[in-house]
Amino acid sequence: MPEERKLSTILFADIVGSTHIGNAEDPELVRRTLARVFVEMRQILSEHGGTVEKFVGDAVMAVFGVPVAHDDDAERAVRAAFALRERVAALGPTLPFPVSLRIGINSGQVVAGSEGADTLVTGAPVNASARMQAQAAPDEIVVGALTRSLTTPSIRYGAGRVVDAKGIGALELFPALGLESAVPEQRRGLGQLRAPLIGRDAELRLLRESHRKAGDERSAYLVTVYGQAGVGKSRLVAELVDVIGRERVLRGRCLPYGAGITY
Repeated sequence: MPEERKLSTILFADIVGSTHIGNAEDPELVRRTLARVFVEMRQILSEHGGTVEKFVGDAVMAVFGVPVAHDDDAERAVRAAFALRERVAALGPTLPFPVSLRIGINSGQVVAGSEGADTLVTGAPVNASARMQAQAAPDEIVVGALTRSLTTPSIRYGAGRVVDAKGIGALELFPALGLESAVPEQRRGLGQLRAPLIGRDAELRLLRESHRKAGDERSAYLVTVYGQAGVGKSRLVAELVDVIGRERVLRGRCLPYGAGITY
């Protein structure tokens, strides 16, 4: 991957009280237990489209948006954080000692590149996310201002607080309290602002004619709309739905990430 600037979201997850655990438990037992937890964490992060850059002692750093960028990388990171916390809690009864996480998530512009088999990102957002994780309470997920702004429609947040981060200064943190929906939802456009559809008359006419013929012939039609990202597939379908009537349309979709992926 060539070196480039990218908007990315960085997640740091740290095991709470690892120093105490290391002093109180047998080191081989600690090593085996943490290795098991890290395997589960890597799986969840990968399912959500994150790249695990490194494990540092008792913490993991993952990047969303590198090497592959998605329009919802920030939301993927926050949803991954909730899944991490849930999975570790579920593992609790099977572990020889209690394990909990504190998680910090931050978005911003980083410099990304590859060095051998490793994907590396550097920049202020990386340092800030590490400081955020250190300021989180046990089992708490905190995010930075930009991450909150990018995910507010999907994630419910508590009141922000300002902390003094070593080497950085004042950082504003927002605790993530819950998910607004169990599965990710597509959100396009800016609220009620909607521009006229231009240059798609022929395609829309074909869709409307197919719908009419399906009704006249009382038979099923399958129509596939395909094209490059951003050419207006979703908008074209939305226009057809408006013609048909939303109350007469049933929707299904394949999740873009997570354990429920069909394709």
